[in-house]
Amino acid sequence: MKWHLNILLLIINLSIIGIIILGIIISFDLASSITNPETSFSEKIKLDYFQDAKDTSSEIVAYVFIAIYLALHLFLLTKFVSTNISIKALLKRGLIYKNQNKDLRNIGSGFILFAKLKYSLLMISGVFFYNDITVLIDALPQFLLFYVLGKILLMISLISAEGELIKQENELTV
Repeated sequence: MKWHLNILLLIINLSIIGIIILGIIISFDLASSITNPETSFSEKIKLDYFQDAKDTSSEIVAYVFIAIYLALHLFLLTKFVSTNISIKALLKRGLIYKNQNKDLRNIGSGFILFAKLKYSLLMISGVFFYNDITVLIDALPQFLLFYVLGKILLMISLISAEGELIKQENELTV
């Protein structure tokens, strides 16, 4: 079991590094657009996120989009850090530990919230401001991945709650 948890921990750590790198790249793009105003940031957003867009939105919409996008990924980063902490607790304390169900429920609901908010952001921005209807299908795999992962974690949290209860009863039995 420890080998599997260590592999999972490696994947989570690589995901954390990936999200940090994504945030740095987006921040550099944002800073370069502010320092170099002759290039359209809205056009950059269109090319990076809405390839089939028929319109280009205003600069304010582009800045609001990227701010919300960065905030969502920062939220996702906190959930991955929580996952990292939870897996380390599993390695130290064993298969069932106190408040494990709350940790898993927090992480699972966070992944579901991230999936819904990011999909909504891409739908609203893509359809209403950039006139790109294909974003509805393009963003669906990532939405489903995080949504299903969150639901699985919520199910595991319910199982973990039962395991905690059984472990407490077992410890009280003489």
